[in-house]
Amino acid sequence: AAHRAGLPVAEPVWLEPAPTALGAPFMLTRRCDGQSPGTWRGFDAPDHAATRSAVGHLAEVLAQLHQLPLAACGFPDAHTTSTETRMQRELDYRWHKWQHDSLAPFPVIECAFARLRRECRHGLGAPVLVHGDVLPHNLLVDAGRITALLDWEFAHPGDPAEDLAYCRAAVEAVMPWPQFMQRYRDAGGPALSARRLAIYGLFGLVRNSALLASAAQLHAQGVIDDFTTAAIGHLSLPMMETLIGAQLHALDTLREDEA
Repeated sequence: AAHRAGLPVAEPVWLEPAPTALGAPFMLTRRCDGQSPGTWRGFDAPDHAATRSAVGHLAEVLAQLHQLPLAACGFPDAHTTSTETRMQRELDYRWHKWQHDSLAPFPVIECAFARLRRECRHGLGAPVLVHGDVLPHNLLVDAGRITALLDWEFAHPGDPAEDLAYCRAAVEAVMPWPQFMQRYRDAGGPALSARRLAIYGLFGLVRNSALLASAAQLHAQGVIDDFTTAAIGHLSLPMMETLIGAQLHALDTLREDEA
């Protein structure tokens, strides 16, 4: 649906929905030109003109994505389930994973789970198609233009603030946030409150904390022995607590008119 709508998405060619002699289910797409402009940490060359151009184009791509009719994407309950209900379901799932996989107590992270449950009871945006992992390592860029938005495993109906909050730190290293948001709005993206952006900034950190805990647990059980995955899983959670503490503070300090 995204490819048909003209978004920079690799054209799907074949979907194999069942395990075969080749292994797990898989999808084939056509190859896209371009190179990755960075990693999950941020853009490799934030001061380059080509990077600024790509980030400006990203604002337009996200606006286009968030205007794609959900009915065209095949979600069975696209208009019958609220964004708040979807968020609570996701928090239930991530909390279950966190309780099962965390190897040590991290009270700030657990506080963030409780805070998100309170914050997402009302006032979230109408559901749109959300990519869920918009960072430089999931982009292909050629001559300052995005040629492909990659890695759709987290795609779901949700609040558009989720995508914007998730890429904000990477964007702000390249251009001022108000400039990026102006490009987004000019391209048809919806208005987003500071409260919603703060909520989803916190949610992204909590979700990733649960993923990190799972990586550490898999290493502890001997399921994986990859050093990089093990190191990320074991060493990153204290850093996540620091980031979550800062995000909780940002949410606390929102003025009434910003909320």
